[in-house]
Amino acid sequence: MMQTYLELLNQAKEILQRNTITVTVDGKPYERINPSRDYYVHQWLWDTAGVAMGLVHVREEAAFNELLSLTAGQWNNGLMPHIIYNPGESRYYPPAEKWQTTSFTRNGIKTSGITDPPLLAIAAEYVCNHASDEKKKRDFINTLLPAMMAYHDHLKRYRDTEDCGLLTIVHPWESGTDDSPRWDSILIRDNGFWEYFDSTDHRTEGDTNGMGFSSFSWTAAIVIQLIHMTE
Repeated sequence: MMQTYLELLNQAKEILQRNTITVTVDGKPYERINPSRDYYVHQWLWDTAGVAMGLVHVREEAAFNELLSLTAGQWNNGLMPHIIYNPGESRYYPPAEKWQTTSFTRNGIKTSGITDPPLLAIAAEYVCNHASDEKKKRDFINTLLPAMMAYHDHLKRYRDTEDCGLLTIVHPWESGTDDSPRWDSILIRDNGFWEYFDSTDHRTEGDTNGMGFSSFSWTAAIVIQLIHMTE
């Protein structure tokens, strides 16, 4: 059994390493772990949160950096967008230009115009609870906290106008149930959206392996977390 766990752990670590890239955003180099190697080649908010929670068990500093890199794409009004686009990448639809958000972002960084389920604070707490380097933990939280507070202030101000404690979503993808049939009647009104996906697969030629769940970074991170729980 232990041998099986070790093999799974090594496979998960290999997936995370394979999906790791380095990009320069706002003049700063960031190491990011993309959700997958081929199609999902940008940074997603909640994927990053999930990856960091697994990564902390094998590479603490990388887990800190994974969450800190999200702050590069934060809007001036505090919004944490659900996608921060990697410069030079075009293997994803919709492209950054469809969102037309550069007037809201810092220094023209390209992002989407919606957010993800707000897992950032949950991920930050988990990473701090499982990291061992106290100084790096303090530095991490002191750096991340202002951005995290600005994000939650944004959500409270613009997404809980009824002051009921529940957030309003403005797009199906913000729900975390992106492909649920419950959204079909809404999305069908956007003919351009459906025509695009009906006409072609829009994935790269060698993407078949990259789209398997076994190649997703979040799957690998969950495996690492589960193995840690058995120790």
